[in-house]
Amino acid sequence: MSSVAPSQPVAQPVTELTDLAAALEGHGFSLTAATLEPLPDKGLAHDHVRLMGTGLLAGIPKQSQHGLDDVASLKYQAACVQRASVGGHAPQLHSLVSRSRWLPRGALPVGLLDRQRANCRGSWRPSFALASIHVLPLPPPAQRAPLTDAAERLVALLADVKSQTICLTGPARRSSALRAVSWNDCGRRAGKPTGRRAA
Repeated sequence: MSSVAPSQPVAQPVTELTDLAAALEGHGFSLTAATLEPLPDKGLAHDHVRLMGTGLLAGIPKQSQHGLDDVASLKYQAACVQRASVGGHAPQLHSLVSRSRWLPRGALPVGLLDRQRANCRGSWRPSFALASIHVLPLPPPAQRAPLTDAAERLVALLADVKSQTICLTGPARRSSALRAVSWNDCGRRAGKPTGRRAA
């Protein structure tokens, strides 16, 4: 499956908490607006709301990062969470909250990580999470769907990263990480070594 461009995210506040509570009620949760805690908005993909007293966090999609319709996108994200959690350093998927009039893109309740539970420094580290994902064995070809399975994986990954930069503004667009992506892309296209070892 080839990589596709993301849809443009729409800047919006966290879903109204009363609406979120109503949507979750139909999936076995008994929550009110008072027991939902919105977390700081730090990314392009999801709003995050802590479901207090449950040990869970709800990820509420802001957009489809792969240009899929809302239903397919939610299933794609759920598959990503499930596969990443096998490594032991990424959240485990609790359930999939289907789209509704309250949640037009649905939601993904996941287990809180130790650091999120304590709300302070804990044993979890981003580097551990990434390493735990990268060491996982690749499933057989017939079991890779619905995740993308490009023949040139690094090229597809680079295209995904670059496609997301259109949504960034201000200092984020000038970050060293984006400069490194552009520099490595130019080096690859020119057939020159990038100065970095292959992963």
